[in-house]
Amino acid sequence: MRVVLAILCFVGAISLILHQYITWGIPWSWSDVLHHENAALFLIALGIGLLWPRK
Repeated sequence: MRVVLAILCFVGAISLILHQYITWGIPWSWSDVLHHENAALFLIALGIGLLWPRK
């Protein structure tokens, strides 16, 4: 179950980044980047955390 959730997190992160670049093109200022990339980084970190081995 954790692997499925991690895969969904990674797919969601890729979708967010692609959505930004398709809709608005390449960002020209840092303030344009913060919204989607922060959400994508959170999803990537969550996915890695789900895949991290537990003791």
